[in-house]
Amino acid sequence: MHDLNCISMRGVSKSYRHAGKLNPVISQVDFQVGVGETCAIIGPSGAGKSTLLNIVGLLDVADAGEYLFMGRSVANARNDELAAIRKMQIGFVFQNFNLIPRLTVIENVALPLRYRGMDRAHSLEHAMCMLQRVGMAQRAGYKPADLSGGQKQRVAIARALVGEPSLILADEPTGSLDNQTASEILELLLSIQKEKNVTLLIVTHDQGIARLMQRQVVVRGGVVVELKA
Repeated sequence: MHDLNCISMRGVSKSYRHAGKLNPVISQVDFQVGVGETCAIIGPSGAGKSTLLNIVGLLDVADAGEYLFMGRSVANARNDELAAIRKMQIGFVFQNFNLIPRLTVIENVALPLRYRGMDRAHSLEHAMCMLQRVGMAQRAGYKPADLSGGQKQRVAIARALVGEPSLILADEPTGSLDNQTASEILELLLSIQKEKNVTLLIVTHDQGIARLMQRQVVVRGGVVVELKA
């Protein structure tokens, strides 16, 4: 058993206004993920997976319910407080990598540390250590445009993990990669997750990936249902 949940939601709901009407996207979600756990979020398009991920990642705020992140309620947190938690404790990995084209690989990886106020020399030193861990040190001076998809995702993983976050949110992280590369990337992500005891939440359409996680939940019609092994 885990002493602490990284994510704990009770009765979380979110609606969006469209054409003057309120459309519920997720309803009365109860969802807990323990510290150091891995969990896949699966479900059809439009089911509310992205909305759930945005609320978990503090990019969006629920309309109702309670959300505790690392034991702390974020319901009444100000925008700057939410931004500070995101900056210090959450790493994001996206399907499209979201690397900054004009920056080199090492500068991209150092960016989260620079946002925290770390000086350039130290941030680059940390970034290089992380690039070595993901097998990309020899590409430190390259620009993203000169990398393959798999290499870009390795860099994106390094960037997400460089600040030693509590939580990694990966949205279809292997969606634009071929099977062989996707498998290598996932292996890398899981090995670092285990090493650092970081909580990993992956949104995926791939059942093979989902089965590698300790837990799988399905978002269907705005409701979260746990799949039992």
